[in-house]
Amino acid sequence: MAQQLASMLMEDADYLGASRALEDAVRLLPRACPRSSSGYDKQRFSATCYGLGSLSAGVTLTTDRLLSFVLGTLEASRGLVAGLFLDARTDLSGLRREHPELAKEFGKIGAELNRDSSNIQRRFKFGAQNEIIMQDNIELNRGIQLQREFDDLVETIREKNWIL
Repeated sequence: MAQQLASMLMEDADYLGASRALEDAVRLLPRACPRSSSGYDKQRFSATCYGLGSLSAGVTLTTDRLLSFVLGTLEASRGLVAGLFLDARTDLSGLRREHPELAKEFGKIGAELNRDSSNIQRRFKFGAQNEIIMQDNIELNRGIQLQREFDDLVETIREKNWIL
């Protein structure tokens, strides 16, 4: 729905309006798919909002918004997708038995990604021009680092013939 609204706004050359609509959609994604939803519902939900974060970032780049804001929006969407992926994963009891160190690391990174994605709004504050400014770029960099670690870990687990 947000993508359709943004598309209509962009047809009217209202890139700022499109940007704001997409930013709002990204910000509201965690509320739209509660953690208590079934794995199937989470998979369907993530398929419907696939690419929303990158679309939001791309449209926002056409405006006068700060680059740190663009990165924050993109990071928020990445954190959500990682959180949905972690919540929808299969039973890890076999992985815990055969590769306890990988299962432990998976749980540790997953918990941190979930915490970061659910608390993403705490990273921002409103500035004098009503622009959102990063409070601390170290937090954003840590989120990016965690996502890379998570991606590498998933690849390692898959190499051991585990499907996540």
